[in-house]
Amino acid sequence: MPKRSLRRSRRAAQGGGLVVSGLAVIAVTYGLARYGYGLYLPQFRAAFGLSAGTAGAIAAGGYVGYCGAAVVASGLVGRGRARQALWAAGGSAALGSLLVAASWNGASLAVGALVAGSGAGAATPALVAAVAGSVRDPDQPRAQGLVNSGTGAGVVVGGLLVLAVPGAWRWSWAGFAVAAVLVTSWADRRARWNPAADGPAAPDRPSGRRQIRRLARPLVAALLAGGGCAGVWTFARDLMTADGGLPRRSPGCSGACSGPPAWWAG
Repeated sequence: MPKRSLRRSRRAAQGGGLVVSGLAVIAVTYGLARYGYGLYLPQFRAAFGLSAGTAGAIAAGGYVGYCGAAVVASGLVGRGRARQALWAAGGSAALGSLLVAASWNGASLAVGALVAGSGAGAATPALVAAVAGSVRDPDQPRAQGLVNSGTGAGVVVGGLLVLAVPGAWRWSWAGFAVAAVLVTSWADRRARWNPAADGPAAPDRPSGRRQIRRLARPLVAALLAGGGCAGVWTFARDLMTADGGLPRRSPGCSGACSGPPAWWAG
């Protein structure tokens, strides 16, 4: 009995560590690497002369990459490779953030934003499997909710960075890349990977066509909600700065938005 209690306490501690580290992964992949594009859009438009249409197209590419990565990561998790999916998430966020930090024109920025945004799509399936293998069954719904709350935390951190050092966007995105690697490694160490639990669903799973019929309404609602919020996440800060009459520094833009900082651009 004491041994069983000790095992339970160890698993509870491990599950708590995973929740905190998983929240950090979501904060970086979603709040920074994915939604950071909208937070820094005024700087990007000023530095590379992006039109509103081009800026929107780059954002759309990031969303497409996100959806594609979610499909790929779900397949990896279904084959018991959730750990690889986690590193695909962290690696994509890190690589994409580095590309954004080093971007020299609109095309390179677009590639970086697409790769960085893809990391978020892979993070959720991987962390769902990690929580399932590391947290006790009664505590899993609460743990999943806490992990997913990391998006807001990441957006807050990104917003504070924009407010504090609006001209240092290249350094900020380089920092996002480092953070992505660190939090992914942390979550990997805290997770109890269980291939059996990460495997495919039970044999009585409904057929693909039947699943689509069941999910028709949620899918339509998700598309409508996603289409609406995509515009907000991408252009809200730019509109507040350009057309909202707010002080340029209020949403995080200052005189430094006129171009990349001299100490970086050389």
